[in-house]
Formats: sequence, C-alpha cells, structure tokens
Amino acid sequence: MPNLSLLIAAILCVSWEALAQLTFLDTYQDYQESVITDRRFKHHEIKPLILALPDSLFEVKVAGRSIEGREIYLIKVGRGSTKVLLWSQM
Repeated sequence: MPNLSLLIAAILCVSWEALAQLTFLDTYQDYQESVITDRRFKHHEIKPLILALPDSLFEVKVAGRSIEGREIYLIKVGRGSTKVLLWSQM
C-alpha cells in the first residue's frame, strides 16, 4: 500500500510539473519583450524598459555606475517582510 501511495504522488508531481510548463508556454507571448530579440542585449536597449516600469508597482533607483559610467539600477517590487535579491550580471 505505501508503494501505491508513492506511485500516485510521483504521477501527480510529474503531471503538475508538465501542466506548469504548458501554462508558462501559453503565457510567454503575454510577457515577452519585443525589443529584446537576442539573449545578449545592450544597456541602451534595456534602459528604456527599466525607466518605463510603472511607479505604482516598481521603485527604480540608480544604485551606482559601472566602470564605464553606465547606470546600475536597483528595482524594488512588493512590500512584504521577506526580502529577495535577484542579481543579473549582463
């Protein structure tokens, strides 16, 4: 009986993961940014997108500058008690 429970749990997990992937693929076009056409994009391509983020949802600040003088942006979203850091090294 425990083996049957494990088998059912495994099938449910695999099914749930497949459903999540299909949902992601179905909504990808809704969130895809048409300006970014290559996986390697330049600062001047992403900067207008960052500055266009709605003030009602995002707090955008210049946190510093790169050695080449380009802005390094700090983008905050949400007001929860748990802080999450996402970092991208482009």
